[in-house]
Amino acid sequence: MAGFSVVSLMKEDASVISRFIRHYAALGAERIFIYHDGPIDHLAAAGLVPGAPEMARVTLHACDADFWQDRIQRQPAHFEDRLRSAFRLGMEECESPWLFICDADEFIIARIPVQDALDRIPADLDSVLLAPVEAVWGPGDDLAEPFGSTWFRRMLPPGRKGDLTALRLHGPIGMVMRRGFCGHVQGKQFLRMGRDYDVVHQHWSTRDGKRISRFIAGVDPALGAALEMAHFDAIGLDRWTEKFRRRFSGGNVSVEMHWRRRWQMALIRRAVLTGGKWPRRLFARLYGLGPRQAAALEAKGLAFRMELFGKDAP
Repeated sequence: MAGFSVVSLMKEDASVISRFIRHYAALGAERIFIYHDGPIDHLAAAGLVPGAPEMARVTLHACDADFWQDRIQRQPAHFEDRLRSAFRLGMEECESPWLFICDADEFIIARIPVQDALDRIPADLDSVLLAPVEAVWGPGDDLAEPFGSTWFRRMLPPGRKGDLTALRLHGPIGMVMRRGFCGHVQGKQFLRMGRDYDVVHQHWSTRDGKRISRFIAGVDPALGAALEMAHFDAIGLDRWTEKFRRRFSGGNVSVEMHWRRRWQMALIRRAVLTGGKWPRRLFARLYGLGPRQAAALEAKGLAFRMELFGKDAP
C-alpha cells in the first residue's frame, strides 16, 4: 500500500496539536512534520517533546528567525511565504510516496484506508485534492465547546445558483459566504514525492507553468466519497474570537484572501472589537445550523452528522 506523511505550518496550543497528531497517527501517517510558527516552550510543558510516546511519528521544528536563516538563509516576508517554505522543507524530509499538506484545523475523513485510496490514483497524476467539508454547529451542539461541532456542510454549487441557495438558507449573511462556506473551497492536496514541481501552494501545485492538481472526486467519484477533508474554520466560539483578535493585532497577516472573505473579516472585526453579545451572535450566524437549515442541507446530501473525535474517530 502507498504510505503517506503529513506536513503543516501551524501556530497552536498544545491541545490542538495533540489532537492533530493523534488523528493522523490513527489514519496511518508514517511521519508528521510540524513546523511551528514561533516558540514551542508551551508544547514542552504539555509533554509534546521528543521521546514522548505521542511524538513517536512527529518531527517538530520551532520556526523562529534563526531557524529560517539556517534553513533558507532568509526570513520569509509574509505568512504565505512561510507556508510554502515549510512545505518545501517537509518535502525534503519526507520518505513516504505521498505527502499531505494541510493546516492544524484540517482533518481527513477516511471511509476507507487512506493508503488504499492512494493506491488507486493514476500513475500520471501527482497532485490530488480532497474536497473540504466545513465543520458547523448544528442542533444540540454547544457553540462554546472546542471541536464540539458534529455537523459538516459540503459546498453548494458554484456561481449564481450557489449564491441564491446560500441567501435562502442563511439570509443576508450568505452574501459573505463562498459556495455556502466561510472558509476556503479549494481543498488540500496529496503530493506525490520524487517528482519536480514549480510551485507548491497550500491548495495546488504547478509544473511547467500549469496547475496539475485535480480533485479526487473528478478522478474517481467513489474515492471522492471515501475521502473528504474536515475543515474547522472555527474551532469554538472562544478560540474563534481569540484567533481574530490575534489576526487583527498583526499576528498572522494573509495577503491572499478572496473578496468574500474580506467582507467576513470586516464583520468579524466589528463584532470582536465591539465585544459583548456580538461575537456570539455573528459566530452562530456564520457557523451555526438551525434544525430547518440542517434538514434542508442533509436532504440534498450537502450536510451530514459525524462525531469525528468521538465514536466516528479513526
